[in-house]
Amino acid sequence: MMKSVISAAVLAGFLLVGDARAASAKHTYLVTTTHTPEQCLAALDEMAAKNKKMLSQVEWGCKGGDHTGYAFVEAADSKAALAGLPEANRATAKAVEVTKFTPDQLKKIHKDMGK
Repeated sequence: MMKSVISAAVLAGFLLVGDARAASAKHTYLVTTTHTPEQCLAALDEMAAKNKKMLSQVEWGCKGGDHTGYAFVEAADSKAALAGLPEANRATAKAVEVTKFTPDQLKKIHKDMGK
């Protein structure tokens, strides 16, 4: 357990220091929003009415039975990442900051963790 906490702290430190960004910099968020099969058409119509560009950027799982929209959004923070969604969609939405790692960054993480 303690090793996991230390690992998380080292990784968090690496992310904050190794990938430092200006406060105004944009970050990448994976935005998800869900609705029920019964709400499907209304949710999509509302999205089209509020933000046609966002509608076309969202990948929808509806045809596969997963009534979730998935989109990568560049924004200053999670609140801003959700701002492009209609209010009804925001009720079930989540924005998670995501990042990519290079092999060199991964090596540094292992080095910093003593592995």
